[in-house]
Amino acid sequence: MSVARFIAASLTPPQKKYEPGQAMKAIIGNLDSLLEAISERAQYTALRGVLAVEAGDLAKAERLFRRALAESAVLDLDFPYRGMVQEYLQKLTRFKETTARTKESPPKVGR
Repeated sequence: MSVARFIAASLTPPQKKYEPGQAMKAIIGNLDSLLEAISERAQYTALRGVLAVEAGDLAKAERLFRRALAESAVLDLDFPYRGMVQEYLQKLTRFKETTARTKESPPKVGR
């Protein structure tokens, strides 16, 4: 055997036998990780929405809350802050409706 072949053979890892069960476990593990990452992303987006509410940027908060729900809805995933997000969206909607009514009818000046 030539020196080059010997070196190449010693550097090449031994070939493992293909095991379908092991491959399936790896695929399921990867999918699990992906689902967890999507759920975490929705959580962080929801928290950014809460921070936007605290900062007074209600339009940004609404966008972030809707994005959090949309991100998790793609794969019908649940995330821990879903209830909070839905409640904030309801409150923001009521606030927008109240604000719109107030702008439509200016206060009456009484004598």
